[in-house]
Amino acid sequence: MRARDAIASDDQVRAVVAVAAIADYRDRLSPTQLTDILERTCAYGTRNLVEWTFTALEPFPYRGWALALALRCAREDVARYLLGRGVDLLEDDRREDKYRPVSAYETHLSRHDLTRSSSRLLLNPFGRSVATEVFSPFSGNEQLLGGAFSTTTDIAATCDLVGRLACEGAFDPVVFDDLLRASVAHASDVMDAPRNYAPYAIDACLGLAERMIRLWHENGQGGDGADLVLGGFVQPQVHQRIIAFICANAPEVFVSRISSLTWLRNDPQLIRVMTHYLAPLDANAAHPLLRILARNGYMTELEIVGTWPGILTSANIDEAMAEASGAGRAEAAAWLLARGQELVGDHDVDGNGVPDDIDDLLL
Repeated sequence: MRARDAIASDDQVRAVVAVAAIADYRDRLSPTQLTDILERTCAYGTRNLVEWTFTALEPFPYRGWALALALRCAREDVARYLLGRGVDLLEDDRREDKYRPVSAYETHLSRHDLTRSSSRLLLNPFGRSVATEVFSPFSGNEQLLGGAFSTTTDIAATCDLVGRLACEGAFDPVVFDDLLRASVAHASDVMDAPRNYAPYAIDACLGLAERMIRLWHENGQGGDGADLVLGGFVQPQVHQRIIAFICANAPEVFVSRISSLTWLRNDPQLIRVMTHYLAPLDANAAHPLLRILARNGYMTELEIVGTWPGILTSANIDEAMAEASGAGRAEAAAWLLARGQELVGDHDVDGNGVPDDIDDLLL
């Protein structure tokens, strides 16, 4: 109890003395007590105090939440020290013989959050993992023992720190993907209850997500998991601002879901709205979108997509015209016919090309 009070006191000398005092009884401390002390030093202390705590008390049975708290509190020096020691944000509890028998209430030092070994990690975009804790404000029940954490947080500072560390390659692909997921999920949480969060929380979280998506596109960080994470947010009940964000920053993710998600194909109005947010795609990626727009006769949106460089290939025009004519969308069919004629010239083509007569097309 005295050690916890000293760590939170802002008196680093007092805190060092308190940790030194309990170091003499280290082998009698429970896994929960050891983890609690580490987490409190990472939330309140300086790098020197955290380094001293490692020297006096390591090894620790669990360190993932300690890193999450350092990131949440934007304690850059502490976070860098932990990462330098190989602390994994998604690591699992470690059970070793050197700790005294673990009580039933001590079996989940991760607070039941998903960790690296969890089978459902990354599958549910709103699943609560340890990465989620990075962006969460203190609620008063995070502590394993003793009083609640009382320090303040700034989501903008947290997102800035995570973004800079991500740019430096500080996170492995799984952690990178889960932090990306958690930042978008937290933005969604703020949309659900904006009065409970800072007014800039949404912009901070989506700004971080945009930064990480750029790293995924340009540097390959996160690998295939980033596609899975972002695609998971394309759900009927998700805020349209979240889906629009994905359209603007990872348009290939949204459009690919047109082919794989029946509910999305059955909601052409949502696709129509989202077309206005989509960043330009290449011809291969865009053909499911063109077919949907043509089938429903969405002229404004067809014209938007038609401005994308190289999008109106002969194959795309043929497929879109087939959809438009099959659905009786004469205006869309005529527009596509005109685009096809611009592409191949004003002359007849064989049966595999673009027909030169709108009556023939509609027949």
